[in-house]
Amino acid sequence: MQDGVNLFLRLFLRSPFIVLGALVLCFREDTRIGWICLASVPFLGAAIWAITAYGLPRLTEAQAKLDRVSLLTRENLTGVRVVRAFSREERSVREFAGANEELKDLNLSAGRVSALLNPLTLVMVDLVIVTILRQGGARVEAGLLTRGAVVALVNYMTQILTELLRVADLCVSLTKALSSAGRVTKIFETDCSLPEGSVTDAPERGTVAFEHVSARYHKGTEEVLSDLSFRVEAGQRIGLIGGTGEGKSTLINLIPRFYDVSGGRVTVDGTDVRDFTREALCRRVTVVPQQAFLFSGTVRENLLMGRGDATDEELREALSRARALDFVEAKEGGLDAAVTEQGFNYSAGQRQLLSFARTIVHKPSVMILDEAMRKN
Repeated sequence: MQDGVNLFLRLFLRSPFIVLGALVLCFREDTRIGWICLASVPFLGAAIWAITAYGLPRLTEAQAKLDRVSLLTRENLTGVRVVRAFSREERSVREFAGANEELKDLNLSAGRVSALLNPLTLVMVDLVIVTILRQGGARVEAGLLTRGAVVALVNYMTQILTELLRVADLCVSLTKALSSAGRVTKIFETDCSLPEGSVTDAPERGTVAFEHVSARYHKGTEEVLSDLSFRVEAGQRIGLIGGTGEGKSTLINLIPRFYDVSGGRVTVDGTDVRDFTREALCRRVTVVPQQAFLFSGTVRENLLMGRGDATDEELREALSRARALDFVEAKEGGLDAAVTEQGFNYSAGQRQLLSFARTIVHKPSVMILDEAMRKN
């Protein structure tokens, strides 16, 4: 998309004026030959349009195939130990080779047509130049035109050719950019499946209650939770114990409304979580997830995600309470120490402690720890 926008600003806003100016000068030199030049432009435009119309759906499909190749690459890279443990190397190679072959065939199909663009437009313009030379020669012999005017007309047509070829290259780039833009637009146009409430202000105490709550992930599937009721008072600490897959994470995800209940209701400080605005609910409830995740930037930027107006003293206090102050201050830059993608320049334990500190800075009424103390 960025390449397409850059080329559009550099070429499309300039080329039409150059083509128009060259056509005006052709008419200025000789009206008859000017009409020949003008008549050639629609044919060149039609050739460009036809090739672009053919290439756009294929480039859009190629983007989807590229997603598949990227997905397989990422899965095999991150799950390399699992692949080796179950002797799936050959199967993984076959899957990747098949997806890569489909992408190659599609790109070759679109590339062959796109490769016709420059030769086709060059042949068409060369035919126009031959026509100009023939008509111009006849008019020179008749004394209606000078040799210099014929040379100028050929140069004007060459200038038109140059700009149209640039526009043709722009069309190829814009085709890819429009394909990518369509995919991005779909993401922006995706509506949240959970309608937002209207409550922005309510007494903050930190009370959570489940009232005959049932939950399922999809309609028609078996319930993960069924008729669950309990109450946690402000300041009270409880722990949920159970085996893997028994619904612990599902239960706590209902409180910040990552999912909606299929029956009953979940309340925070006496208000149904579905009635809160997203901002108001996030201000009250914070989750420290199983897998600690940090964003690239600095330690300060990660800590300020919960509350942007926190002072340095509050940040250090939160780090101290999370037992993370020592290793943060030991880093060059302290609070402004760099954090790489996903925080991989810190150990798993340090990332977890920074996640705790980020939650403490937020100062929520309800803090939820989803197995946050397990070994990562």
